[in-house]
Amino acid sequence: MKHSSYFKDILRQIWRTRSRFLSIFAIIALGTGFFAGLKATTPDMKGAAQSYYSEQNLMDLHLKSTMGFNDNDIAAIADYANVNQVNTGYTVDAFVNVADGSNVIVRAYSIDSDTVNDEDTINRPVLTEGRYPETSNECVVDADTLMGNNYRLGDTITLFLTDSDIGDTLTETTFTIVGFVNSPLYVSFERGSSSIGNGVIRSYIMIPESDFKYEVYTDVYLTLKGTDTLAFYDDLYLNLVDNDKSDLQVIADNRETERYLEIYNEQSTKLDDAQKKLDNGISDYYTGAKDFYAQIDTAQKQIDDGQAQLTANLAAYKQGLTDLNSGWTQYNTAYADAINNQTLLNAQQQQITDSQSDLNDLNTLVAATGSLIATFETAYIPAGTDLPTDVSALVTNSASFNTLLGSGIHFETVLANYIRTAPGTPEKTALKTELNGYLSAIQTYIGTTQVTLNASQSQLNLAYTQLNDGLAQLSATKATLISTQTSLEQADAQLVAAQNELDASQQQLNTSKTDGLQKLADAWDEISVSQQKIDDGWTQLNDLQAPEWYLFDRGDNPGYTGYGDDANRINKISQVFPVFFLLVAALVCLTTMTRMVEEQRTEIGTLKALGYSKSRIVAKYIIYATSASVLGTFFGLSIGFQVIPTVVYNAYRTMYILPDMTPAFRWNLALLCFAAAILCTGAAAYFACLRELHSPPAELMRPKPPKTGKRVFLERVTFFWKRLSFLQKVSVRNIFRYKSRIIMTVIGIAGCTALLLAGFGIQYSVLGIVDKQYADVFQYDLIGIYDDTITQTDQDALVAELSATPYLSEYLIAREASASVSDGDKTITAYTVIPKDPDALSSYISLQNRKTGKALSLPDDGVIITEKLSKLFHLKVGDTITVNFNDTLSEEVTVSGIAENYTLNYVYLSPEAYYNITGDHVVYNAFIANLQNDTQENEDALSEQLLQNSHILALSYASDAGKGFSDLIQSLNYVVLVIIFSAGTLAFVVLYNLANINVTERIREIATIKVLGFYDKEVSRYVDRENTVSSMIGMLLGLLLGIPLKTFIMNTAEVDDVMFLPGMNFQSFLYAVVLTIAFTYIVNFALHFRLKKVDMVESLKSIE
Repeated sequence: MKHSSYFKDILRQIWRTRSRFLSIFAIIALGTGFFAGLKATTPDMKGAAQSYYSEQNLMDLHLKSTMGFNDNDIAAIADYANVNQVNTGYTVDAFVNVADGSNVIVRAYSIDSDTVNDEDTINRPVLTEGRYPETSNECVVDADTLMGNNYRLGDTITLFLTDSDIGDTLTETTFTIVGFVNSPLYVSFERGSSSIGNGVIRSYIMIPESDFKYEVYTDVYLTLKGTDTLAFYDDLYLNLVDNDKSDLQVIADNRETERYLEIYNEQSTKLDDAQKKLDNGISDYYTGAKDFYAQIDTAQKQIDDGQAQLTANLAAYKQGLTDLNSGWTQYNTAYADAINNQTLLNAQQQQITDSQSDLNDLNTLVAATGSLIATFETAYIPAGTDLPTDVSALVTNSASFNTLLGSGIHFETVLANYIRTAPGTPEKTALKTELNGYLSAIQTYIGTTQVTLNASQSQLNLAYTQLNDGLAQLSATKATLISTQTSLEQADAQLVAAQNELDASQQQLNTSKTDGLQKLADAWDEISVSQQKIDDGWTQLNDLQAPEWYLFDRGDNPGYTGYGDDANRINKISQVFPVFFLLVAALVCLTTMTRMVEEQRTEIGTLKALGYSKSRIVAKYIIYATSASVLGTFFGLSIGFQVIPTVVYNAYRTMYILPDMTPAFRWNLALLCFAAAILCTGAAAYFACLRELHSPPAELMRPKPPKTGKRVFLERVTFFWKRLSFLQKVSVRNIFRYKSRIIMTVIGIAGCTALLLAGFGIQYSVLGIVDKQYADVFQYDLIGIYDDTITQTDQDALVAELSATPYLSEYLIAREASASVSDGDKTITAYTVIPKDPDALSSYISLQNRKTGKALSLPDDGVIITEKLSKLFHLKVGDTITVNFNDTLSEEVTVSGIAENYTLNYVYLSPEAYYNITGDHVVYNAFIANLQNDTQENEDALSEQLLQNSHILALSYASDAGKGFSDLIQSLNYVVLVIIFSAGTLAFVVLYNLANINVTERIREIATIKVLGFYDKEVSRYVDRENTVSSMIGMLLGLLLGIPLKTFIMNTAEVDDVMFLPGMNFQSFLYAVVLTIAFTYIVNFALHFRLKKVDMVESLKSIE
């Protein structure tokens, strides 16, 4: 029951002070919601983009080549270990005639409808309407730009070129639109540049891959291993891609050389073959011409001599017959000798074969005899006993050894005696020894004889080989004789034909003369044309440059990079502004709780007198405070996590093509907000209660005595004090009597005013740089980049073309190149600008010191850097810095001036300074120009004219750059407006809360003056006067605090290549003052109605 009444009392307390409870709730909700919402915006924006890029499998690298990619190139790329997926494709830029009759540039991409939705397909488009192409005359088009706004499903579009036939590139030129798509390659509405027309691509379409006629791929898209697990906008991803990009550049360099050699060798071989063929043709021409004229002069003589030649040929024919017969005779004799030799060799072969057979029999007999001797070494057959048949036969056959062993030796007798002699006797041993000796001698004879037979066989084989060679030669001779005989027979027929030909030649002579002369003339014309083609071919081949590969990562995609930069800008702002915002809210909540506890000291004394412990009393107010904090934080996070990221994201979606975002509830930020809110209000309640609880209950139950009145400083200023009315004097005394109350009020209002001023100041700094940069600093209309490797002749022709065009009023040749500036600790990207005529640069770019307004001129021995660079490296005039002009050229330079600039970083120097610094002469690659009339029509016409020059690489108009940067700044302005709105809302709530607390604390005082006869309006003026004064003081203090706050936020939010407009404009102060005053009067107006409701009787009741 006790617990029930305790918590009921807390609920009643909340209800009685609901306006205060709601104030804490609102302030905490605003503070935590704005803090968490703005903090979550950047990760939510990046998360939405990450999901989109991952779902559509956006490429990590995009490769282009000046000569396309063949299968060897693709294989080299695919073999790189870190490549995950490789997709190839084709693109072509062409014109499309749109509804208003103008020709716009579109880029046609190849698409494979069968694999477009496969997991391995890179840069999968998002089909927003319709379907993908199924036949060769269908296409899908860009859904969000020109094509999507001018065409519908079922419409047809025709691609064409103005200076060539697009049919050389495509099999189809007219396509039916069957769908609309968004491509992850195009996150922004910028569609890139082209080398045709005015150079501005307005849209894109996708057509079937089979509609392209290219022999090589124009585009290669890669995804890399390990990137899918990384945050795409973080350094880990960027470093991984940079490392792989460097490795692939090595592959590119090798393939560029290999491809160049392949093409050069192939074409030079073709040209050499063509030249050889032509040379042979020329030789044939001269030979033919000489023969022709000789034939004309001697034709008749040739005909007369023809018969004599035939007679000689007949004699030769007869001689040939005689030689043929002689050859047959020699052949037959040699063939007979060969047959005889073959017979002799066959006989010798038979002898060797027989001898070998005898020797084999002898060897077999020796082996059998040896086996028999071994058998009877331990056995014998007694005399008188017949020998076994096989033994007897072997003994008999052994008699054949006698002729080999010599006269007087009878081997068979010794063997018989051995068989009949008993074993173990000396006679047996002696006989065995004798037999083995004989066998050994026979084996020696066998070995010697075998060697002799082998040698004889080898000699015989050699003789056979020689015989076969002879027979082969005879066969060849026979074939030759037959061939000769055939030739002679043919010669006979030819002699007859020759006679007929000579007869016809006379008739053809006159006709051949006329025809021959014409043919010679035609042949020379063909030779001349062919030689010119070959010469042109060598010229083109010698001018051929090695193909150049271009490796583009996502950072080269303006939309991808711009979106990441925008998200990072939000992150920069969220590092400071929301924290200060939350601190102001926390400070006000702390003041609210402290003053609430002081106000309810009587109730605290009552609870203490009733026996409540200190912890129970403290817990009541902590529960009160934390309840408002928790509910406010929960509400603020619910709104903040959803509204602020969504508002900012949708603001940027006016510039980017991205899907809807689902904001995430980020527990890390939520826990931080809960902890900060609970700690702030809970700690305030805790310490305030402890301070009050040190007093005894009787003292606490009495109202706190008012502070003793004292003379204030203004009372000593008699001239001023006498002119104040009574109520004005009372108000002044009240303000200085309750110093803590007024100080907290002033601080709260000062914080809110500072936030408002900082918000408006940020808006001024952000919006102001567009006009400053593209109107005051950059005064040119156009900058063009051309190939710095062109010859002097081509450069002179380019200059002449610039001079002749009617669209330009003036131009300046210059060099603009990417560089970097470093001091040993860090490196910043910058651009070097070297005008050919430094004195003329002021007509295009204004170089002046922002602080002094003094114009700067380019020196001969130093450089002028932009102000942002000087801030990044803390440089002043006279300092030195290292400029890396390229990969191999780095020099230390002296800063001669610091120029006003707001976007990108530049280093300006004269040609003389460049030579003095580097020792090299400037190689120019750009021209800066102003237009006669800077209309869109003139820009398009000029672009179309200049881009026909193949040496001009790119044109950039200041109007386009300014518009693009303005669009970016406008999107950032939405964020600033969110900040201003949130700051204004907080300011209003804080003002109302502080004023409401002021009224609550002084309720008895207000009731007293009402009892004394003050009218409602007089009471309101009495209270409003103090609120207004404290608000004005807080506002003035806030204006002073807002300046460093805005400067700090800007310094934190700035990126390396952008400098926001420094300082503060008058309008920012005016807006902050007007809003603060307006909020003050609105709060005073709202309090008027509460003051009217003050019950004088209830308010004057006292415990005592």
